[in-house]
Amino acid sequence: MLIWQMLESIENRITLFSYDVFIPYAWSSERSEWVHLLASHLHLIGFSVGLDRNLPYGSNLDKFMNAAFNARHVLMVLDYNYIQKANALTWKSGVLKENEIVQRVFESHPADWLACIVIDNPRFQFPSWLVSHNPKSFDFNDQDVFSDKKIEDLWRWIAGFPADKTNAVSPSVIRERLERVEKSIFCEMREIGQIPI
Repeated sequence: MLIWQMLESIENRITLFSYDVFIPYAWSSERSEWVHLLASHLHLIGFSVGLDRNLPYGSNLDKFMNAAFNARHVLMVLDYNYIQKANALTWKSGVLKENEIVQRVFESHPADWLACIVIDNPRFQFPSWLVSHNPKSFDFNDQDVFSDKKIEDLWRWIAGFPADKTNAVSPSVIRERLERVEKSIFCEMREIGQIPI
């Protein structure tokens, strides 16, 4: 298989997912701003991030939520407000709808599909249905959301890298490898006539 065919195959598998990560959260002016800042950080380092707030006015929220949960990962933001809405079975909030969808599709996804950011929630409470699953959690209770360590822990989880960085490859080695791959692709494309000499 030629390198460009391998890359095309990888690209086709990637497009099966609507986002690298979808972030459900309970809307409030303070939390919305915080989540958008987090999403911006993740986007700047190369991840596609889904937020329901980006949905055009008048769009079908149920259809969007169902599609959003086809994301490679879901990162729930669990603050006190979210927990209250997720567990309030008498009031149909957007958070409750999200939780019903996540609960319905949870078992059909890999164990690392769902993780939680715990913020303004020092007792580490979860939606009641999620407690027994003990999902991976990131502690943001100290509000230092944009520390290098926390962002790195998040992107390593999203990218599927181990939390242990003992065998991590340095950015300079990655750059050298990408340069070799690009040169190889360029030479291969020139050989088959896709790039003029």
